[in-house]
Amino acid sequence: MTDVNIKHNLRFFSGRTGNIILVGAIATSLAIYFSLSIHILPRIYLSMSRSKPLPILTNVHISPLQVPVGNPFEISLIGSNQGNSADLQIISVAFPNLTSTDSFAQVKESDFNQRHIIVKKGDELRSGYLENEIPIRSKYPLIEAYNRPWHSHDTHHIVIQVRPYTTGRFVIFVKTIALPYSNQLSHYPREGIKDQQGEFVNVYSINVTDAYLRQSIYLKEKRPFEVIIL
Repeated sequence: MTDVNIKHNLRFFSGRTGNIILVGAIATSLAIYFSLSIHILPRIYLSMSRSKPLPILTNVHISPLQVPVGNPFEISLIGSNQGNSADLQIISVAFPNLTSTDSFAQVKESDFNQRHIIVKKGDELRSGYLENEIPIRSKYPLIEAYNRPWHSHDTHHIVIQVRPYTTGRFVIFVKTIALPYSNQLSHYPREGIKDQQGEFVNVYSINVTDAYLRQSIYLKEKRPFEVIIL
């Protein structure tokens, strides 16, 4: 075999070996890339991107605690986020005794950056989170005030005026929820009574009295010795 043939064969085999090595390197790189993209990178992304907001109601004030039927009272709520910034945080105030919020409840004051939502009885709501979320029909009206986003350590408030038209104990459910939902710390309160959406709520109430009875008591207190002659 001549020197020319030997050199030619060496170039042929070296070129073929180089191609095989190159193909192998590309295949290995692709395998590593797909493995990272499927198994590792999503976990890293989720661990870095999933924020953990911590919603809380720092103050709930109701005044007065007793009203004559048809007279208004006010609910003042202050909410805060003591964790990471939330994409969305909601303060919800529900009225199980009401059948409608029309003319019965209105927002008097608010510093939320989104307009509040009034959910009427029969409107669609969501119950549960993520893969367990299901649609339900609201059994009673409620008002939702929300910020999008709600930054870490920000505080917002809302004042709602309610005018009950039935006597007896008037009940109010309040809660706050932050999204994205991560765990039980994403809503407040974290224990107690659950509402129609399966979420814990703080329960408050006032006493609604009969207007005529209240007026009669008032007159007796003001004029206890007055005698009316017919």
